[in-house]
Amino acid sequence: MPSKETKARLSRTALERLIKGYNRVVQEPDRNRGMVPKNLRDGLKVFRRWAAEYKKGIEKRRMAQSSDANRFNLLEVMQMTQDENCHSNILAWLLDHRGTHAQGYHGFLLFLDEFGLKKTYADTDYWVRREVSGDKSRIDIEVAARKRFIIHIENKITAEETVIGSEKQTKREWEDLLRRGRSLGVPRAHIHAFFLSPDADEPDDKHFKAISWNQITTVLERFSRQQCVDRNVRLFAEHYVEGLRRFVTTSNEEEESDNDTDMV
Repeated sequence: MPSKETKARLSRTALERLIKGYNRVVQEPDRNRGMVPKNLRDGLKVFRRWAAEYKKGIEKRRMAQSSDANRFNLLEVMQMTQDENCHSNILAWLLDHRGTHAQGYHGFLLFLDEFGLKKTYADTDYWVRREVSGDKSRIDIEVAARKRFIIHIENKITAEETVIGSEKQTKREWEDLLRRGRSLGVPRAHIHAFFLSPDADEPDDKHFKAISWNQITTVLERFSRQQCVDRNVRLFAEHYVEGLRRFVTTSNEEEESDNDTDMV
C-alpha cells in the first residue's frame, strides 16, 4: 500500500501532466478551435479556472519552502541526475580507498557488506578504474586486486542494455571479465559482475547480478552517517543521496504511468 506521501506525489505528478496536456490544447491555432464541440469548450473554461487555482497553490507552497530551501539539491541544480558518467564517477570515487573523500576503505567495505561479498577484499591494495576496455566490450567500473578478486559494474541510468551485433552487451562483458580475471590470476569464485540500474533490471547475461541505485543510496547513507568525519564530504554524500532518491522515484512514477497508459 503506497504511503500518503507517495500518493500525494503521484497525484501531483498526474495533475502536472494533465495541465501540460491542457496547455497543448488551448495553445492550438485559432483555426482549429472552431472544430471543438461547445461542451468541450465549456469544460476547458472550467478546467482553466481550476488549473489557475492549482498553480497558485503550487506557487504558494514553493514560497513557503523558500525560507529553508528544503528542495534545493546540488545535483539537480547542475543537471547531473541523468548523467550516467557522473554517477559512475561518483560510485568509483566512493569505492576507491585513494579517493579524495579521505575515508579510506570504508566506502568499499559498505559496498561489500550490502552485496554480500567478502570483506577481506578490502584488505589489499586494490584499484578502481573507469571505462576499462576488453576484447569485445568496455565496462563502466572495475574494482580489482591481482590474484585476489575482480568486480565489474555496468551502470545504466536511463538507457536499456545495449545490443552489439546480435548480442546484448552483458554477454560480451562477461566473456571479457572471465579473460580479465584469468590474466590477473583471480580464482573463478572471486569474479563478480553487477548490472546497476534504477529499478534493478535483469541483464541478458545471468552471470551479472541485478542491483538498484536504491541499494547504492543505502550504502551512501551509511557512509555519510557512520563513517564521514569530514563535513564537506558528508554534505556532498547527503546531497547526492537526496538527488538519487528523487531521480529514482520520478523514473519509477513515469514508468508506472506509461504502463497504465498502455493498459487503457
